[in-house]
Amino acid sequence: MEQIRNTEPRLVVLEERSGLRKAAGPTPELRCVAWASGLPLEVARPLVVEALRTIHLSPEHLACSGVDGAPPLLVDEATGARIALALLAVQPLRKLERMQEVIGGVASMSPEESLYWFARVMQGPKTRTLRALRILLARE
Repeated sequence: MEQIRNTEPRLVVLEERSGLRKAAGPTPELRCVAWASGLPLEVARPLVVEALRTIHLSPEHLACSGVDGAPPLLVDEATGARIALALLAVQPLRKLERMQEVIGGVASMSPEESLYWFARVMQGPKTRTLRALRILLARE
């Protein structure tokens, strides 16, 4: 994993582990499912902003969420899956055009389709599933 400078913007998608809230008490157990910084984050920014707008959240919330003890930004399952799927899919890519095609493809997915692909990625062989998704969205 590459070294990340402390000043570099970074987006981390956390997932609440279902079924563990009762056992863990009032604080849910969270796990990181995706993150991005640098060029992948810049390419995914329009998708993230649009996803937040569809659930009536202002993009300004991203600037301080999770920083210095601020609570993380809570989104619904479909929105979180769409954002995480986009970040996971573009993470290993280096060509800007291909990143944009993948992000555009994820952005055009229905909520059900993005949830389906996110579940496939999280439950199956992650690398192979993400590669299949990238080929489907950005042929090369």
